[in-house]
Amino acid sequence: MPDRSKFLVIIVGLVLFFTWTSPAIGSSIDQLEKLADSDFIPEVRKAASKALARKYVDQKIPPSKIVNIAENAGTDQLRNAAIKALTRRYEDANGVGSLKEALKKANRLEEKVKSGETLAERRAASSALGFYYLAFNVNEVEGYSVNDVEAIATESEEIGLRKAGVLALEFIYPNHYSADELIDLIDSTSHERIKQGAAGAIAIRYSSQMPPNPELDALKGIASDENESSWIREAAGRAFGELAPDRVNSEQLKELALSGNTVEIRSGAAEAWSRILIRSEKTQEELLRMVCAATGFAPPAYRSAITAALADKMFKTGTSIQGG
Repeated sequence: MPDRSKFLVIIVGLVLFFTWTSPAIGSSIDQLEKLADSDFIPEVRKAASKALARKYVDQKIPPSKIVNIAENAGTDQLRNAAIKALTRRYEDANGVGSLKEALKKANRLEEKVKSGETLAERRAASSALGFYYLAFNVNEVEGYSVNDVEAIATESEEIGLRKAGVLALEFIYPNHYSADELIDLIDSTSHERIKQGAAGAIAIRYSSQMPPNPELDALKGIASDENESSWIREAAGRAFGELAPDRVNSEQLKELALSGNTVEIRSGAAEAWSRILIRSEKTQEELLRMVCAATGFAPPAYRSAITAALADKMFKTGTSIQGG
């Protein structure tokens, strides 16, 4: 692969991997914690959780306090908010000034995955490790080659290390394999985690539109094809979700998210639709009505799109929603 193409994939991968919306003034942490830990409908708790995780990062809540919140949470939503925020604190990319420091940090995170005192610490460390495995591979650090990361993903005794390896492979593979080679890898390997990494890598190649790449309609067709491999459908659906927001209108995406014939096209359309909803003029009250109306009947992807938009609104403008 030409060096310019490799650079593009690295940048696209890092952007996709570490996107975290800019901070803004909005709901207080106390409000969001009460809502995420309430008996309100799940989608509203999830929206509060997403907004709350961003608040914890924005306000630099100490890791020890975040761990305590996770351990005492009454709902999965509050616990997940704490874990997501803790992951960002563990990554701490700005605090790593050299490759040597990064290696030390990775070693500490690996130990935390294996022997962290709490589940929250172990899960957050696992997610943060993906950052370091990716960075090491880009810099060709000994011990973290593609084969090394594949071994971590498939052979590690700790599930947290396996997850970190898979996450990194999604962003490492595009620099080593073409889309066709990744499809062959999915077809030839028996390891589900290698398939997962390859599918994520195909999605990155497709969404970065590195030639040869399918047109948007072709991606939609692949993601909707029930006769296609689920891994290939997933890759196409994810790429469709990245490319569609500026090329497919909101109503079409909404309909696909609601009634698409496969999970993969519904998920991709929902991702694109959620971005349009976030950019729209819809108020928190409108989004709340939408998510409440969808609860209990709409597919998960459809509900998640509205939830993401509601979370963004909660974070930016505040919330007066009261949980039970």
